Amino acid sequence: MMTKIIVVAWLIFSSFQALADQHYQTGDIIFQSSESPANKAIELATHSKFSHVGVIFEYQNDLQVLEATNPVGITPLAKFIKRGEGKYAVLRLKEANNILTDEQKEQLINKGTTWIGKKYDFVFSWNDDELYCSELVYKLYAETLHINLAQPKPLKTFDLSHPLVKEQLKVKYGKNIPFDDNMVSPQQIYES
Repeated sequence: MMTKIIVVAWLIFSSFQALADQHYQTGDIIFQSSESPANKAIELATHSKFSHVGVIFEYQNDLQVLEATNPVGITPLAKFIKRGEGKYAVLRLKEANNILTDEQKEQLINKGTTWIGKKYDFVFSWNDDELYCSELVYKLYAETLHINLAQPKPLKTFDLSHPLVKEQLKVKYGKNIPFDDNMVSPQQIYES
C-alpha cells in the first residue's frame, strides 16, 4: 500500500535558528537538488526538481540527515541544507496524525545507522551491497515499518531522451545500460 506524505516545508533558510523552529522529527524525508551534471540528469529523467533525498534523524542530540553519499553517512541538517544552496523540501508521513511512535523512530535510527559506511551505489542497482539515496530511504521505510513509499520501476520507464541524460548514461554504464533494472527515484518518493 502506498503511503501518503504531506509537505512540511519548502523553504530557503540562512541560519540554523530558523531550522529549529520547524519542528522536524525523526523520519521526516528531506529532498534537495544540486548543480552537478549527474544530478541534473536525474532531475531531467524523472521530471523532478530534486536529485537527492535523505531521512532526518534526531541523533546525538541534534537534527541529522541519514543519506547515501560516498559512503552512507549522517550529516548535520544545517550542513545538508547549505550543500543544496538552501533549497529543499521536507515531507512527513500523513498517517497516525503525522507522528511516528518513539518505537518506530528508534527502529528507523537503529536500522539506518547499520548502513553507515556502506558504499554509494553509483550504478543504481537494487541489491543491498551498496545504496543510492532514494534506495536508502525506500528500503529504510520498507524494512523497518513495512511502508512502501514508491513502486520501483525499470530504468527504461524514465525519460531518457534528453542529451544530458544520454551522456550521463554513457558515462555511468558505457554500452551496457541496464534498461530493465528496477530503480526508485527521489521524485517517486516525493510524489507518494
